[in-house]
Amino acid sequence: MTTAASTRTSSPQQQTTTPPEIERWIVVGGSERIDIYHRGAHTCIRSLATPLSFAAQTCCYDRWRQLITRGSGAGSPALVSPQVHPRLHWQVDILPWLACRGNFLRYQAVRPPNNEQDCPINPDLHTYRTQVFLATDY
Repeated sequence: MTTAASTRTSSPQQQTTTPPEIERWIVVGGSERIDIYHRGAHTCIRSLATPLSFAAQTCCYDRWRQLITRGSGAGSPALVSPQVHPRLHWQVDILPWLACRGNFLRYQAVRPPNNEQDCPINPDLHTYRTQVFLATDY
């Protein structure tokens, strides 16, 4: 959640408005294994927790830096940011993914990717159908 704050300068005629807080993001990598949890993504970023929310949003991008909006590489919401509480994040966000045995269809049925900005659908239908087949063919 973002907030806007206003500040006044010394002159009553001059008024400046501080822009809404810009959400801060970090690159996801290292031990977080995007090649497992977001298979097909080239890069993922996660929003940093704020004092108002312990949750985080992960956004993932393909090699052309286009947001992945569906499929195995799409980002997902984290109910508890690993920045706030790594162990609780593991229990609340990672264990459910593991219970789905890596089948993104099951996981995304409960925690769908966020595309509130109406970005173009990515990946294309053929690639998505291949991902669906691979997720259900076990």
